[in-house]
Amino acid sequence: MKEKTQIPYYLGIDAGSSSVGWAVTDTMYHVLKTKGKAMWGVRLFPDASTAAERRTHRAARRRLQRRKQRLDILEMLFAPALNEKDPQFLARMHESDLWQEDKSINSKYSLFSDSNFNDCDYHAQYPTTYHLRSELAHSTDSHDVRLVYLALHHLMKSRGHFLYEISETSDNDSSLRDKFDDFCTLLSDAYGLDFVPHNMDNYLNILKTPNMRVTKKAALLTKV
Repeated sequence: MKEKTQIPYYLGIDAGSSSVGWAVTDTMYHVLKTKGKAMWGVRLFPDASTAAERRTHRAARRRLQRRKQRLDILEMLFAPALNEKDPQFLARMHESDLWQEDKSINSKYSLFSDSNFNDCDYHAQYPTTYHLRSELAHSTDSHDVRLVYLALHHLMKSRGHFLYEISETSDNDSSLRDKFDDFCTLLSDAYGLDFVPHNMDNYLNILKTPNMRVTKKAALLTKV
């Protein structure tokens, strides 16, 4: 059997973010061939993705799950009063996004179906849910439990955010100190302990430290 002649060769690889190129040459950088085909080529593949997109989707799933839990708890608390006032109110609300023929309740209205108050009257009186929330917040009169539920449902579903900036003033320091005092009082009442920190300033300084993770603040607070 005839042995194959071994000749020196170079293997070059060019690795990119979405491709890998390769070539085999002799010592004079001429591309070698095998079975009549040049030994060079490129392999393409999709760009690598960072964890940012997956993290965003994961956070969105958790946010939606927490929102659903809040609304389920709200409905559970209000269900007895709502069923007493209008046994079909929650069912109409749940099916408000369905076509009429897909609904289990034969009603053309999605929320209110009283003889003297229906959806048309509701939207004429409250063009948006914010109008309803404003009236409930400023009025001292009693209102239909269904209106109260709709306002709270809107609050629990669209809570907004709390990412506003707080200026570092003495008033804010005083407010934080007062809130911390209230927190200590609640702990004392709840657990029957005399929770009165002697180094309150150290607690407050840690709590007010900007650009510090919550886990690090918690670790520092346990050492105070």
